[in-house]
Amino acid sequence: MQTLKRVPKAAFIAGYGALLIALVVMVAALASYRQSADANAPAAPVKAWNPAPADAANVAASIRSGVIADARVATTATGVAVQGTLHDAAFTDPDAAGHISRLLEQNCLDTLTLRTTDNMRFELLGFCFSTVPPQTLNELIHFGADHGAESVTVTNNLEKSGGRLATLTWLDADAESLRPAWEEFGLRPYLDGATFEAYTPEELTIMEARPSRPHTFKHEPTGAALREKWGL
Repeated sequence: MQTLKRVPKAAFIAGYGALLIALVVMVAALASYRQSADANAPAAPVKAWNPAPADAANVAASIRSGVIADARVATTATGVAVQGTLHDAAFTDPDAAGHISRLLEQNCLDTLTLRTTDNMRFELLGFCFSTVPPQTLNELIHFGADHGAESVTVTNNLEKSGGRLATLTWLDADAESLRPAWEEFGLRPYLDGATFEAYTPEELTIMEARPSRPHTFKHEPTGAALREKWGL
């Protein structure tokens, strides 16, 4: 049977000291690496997207008061918003619709809401450096005003709704009397769809116009008829 030999005290102290020194060096190297990695890591983004190029001052300076009166301009998260009054002179000014079309094309003007003196709302939504030709805008404005529409809205949304869609709305209106005008007006150039809506206390009548297909009509209950249909 072999007898274990005691390690000399001097050798033990030297070996233990070397081990401690190696451990300290390894810890220091690891700390230095982590600090270097943290310093070189890219900064976390404040936003995951670039903000809309909104220049409210440029839009305000570009607005012609003879077309859009009492303009109120503000910056939003998605561009510039403008509210104002569509001047009466705009209905006879041959370049009024052209001015509105250029405002959309030259700015990220994603919300433009105008009221006529007869209180018709004309609204253009989602147009950021894109537009609708002046002729189409002019025809929409005049058709809505001439036929007593409550609102005319054009929405530009290629991702969700399939393009440029116009919605013309009437309140307390006789849809049957409006139907011939709707069918004749139909879908204007450079629009991908148009919806004509007439509300009464009992019914909503809708005509939809789409490219290369006949107009479609449907009727939905409103008011008491709607409550009766759903047992409300």
